[in-house]
Amino acid sequence: MRSAARGIRIPKLVIFVFNSLLVSSGSCSSDHVDSSSDKVGSCTLDVVVGNNQSSLTGCLPCSHDYLTNSYFKTHNSILDSDFHAFVAQRICSDDSCKGMDGSIIVVGLSDLFRQLSGEGSHRQLISTLKFNVQSDVLSWLDDHFCELVIIERLPIGVFADPFELQHLVQRKAYIGASVFGDTNLELPSAFSNRSIVEMHIHIGHGSSSNFCETVVQLPLHARYPPLNAGGGYAKITIDKPDLFLRCRPKDLHQEACLWTISSLDAGSTNKVVWPIPCGNGELAGIVSSVTFISALVCSLLIVSSAYVFSKNNDSEAS
Repeated sequence: MRSAARGIRIPKLVIFVFNSLLVSSGSCSSDHVDSSSDKVGSCTLDVVVGNNQSSLTGCLPCSHDYLTNSYFKTHNSILDSDFHAFVAQRICSDDSCKGMDGSIIVVGLSDLFRQLSGEGSHRQLISTLKFNVQSDVLSWLDDHFCELVIIERLPIGVFADPFELQHLVQRKAYIGASVFGDTNLELPSAFSNRSIVEMHIHIGHGSSSNFCETVVQLPLHARYPPLNAGGGYAKITIDKPDLFLRCRPKDLHQEACLWTISSLDAGSTNKVVWPIPCGNGELAGIVSSVTFISALVCSLLIVSSAYVFSKNNDSEAS
């Protein structure tokens, strides 16, 4: 497998560091890296030179349920550069973010592993996140409400059913989940476009899941791929997700509510490959002919049965 907050102050931000962390005896160590910080609008962009990594920090009003719900109002397709620029602009556009509290509590993510589960055209994309959590972070989380935001930019060839996701929200698998972009469930791959799935999962000390390890399952479905001479498989590659953390203090009022948001670097997470069987284009003529003949025979049988039934009723009536 899913809002509210700020008064005069904006909460300190818990940042998940997706570098390769060395975990031992409840602590972690990492190589020293040089970093610099530049202001972008009203948010902060931290660039870690040693790992070629960037972290975006900003805020949004709690009335904005999703980060990506307006992306397709200004874009017709999903390009990585356009998408990341859109999210950066959306997080950094709120003037109320100025003067944010720069204090940071670090929670290390020691591992992010992804795999497909199930068989056939209906699978589960399972993401397992393992955290390196220390006692001071747990006490901080007692006073804050935090959500892990996972954004999957699905390739052409697979889709998530928005109705199925809403059922999972009702069953408390997510706090919220929605699909943006191509939500037509019936189109084959050749006539479909990419879509975005955004999921919100509650994380924190005392949550129903174990904060040290969070498992998120996303049900996915395969579209019919184009025909291929000789059959074979269409390999669909699902890239790493975009990850964000948003937090707010628990004691703030809804009318003065702001989330602090930080992007999270998924690092060198493994890509997921889904081989989907293709129809054999060389058999298209035979399959079409058999289908047409079968439909024609069935239609004639229905018509003839209706004629005989009607004739029998007329005979009984006379």
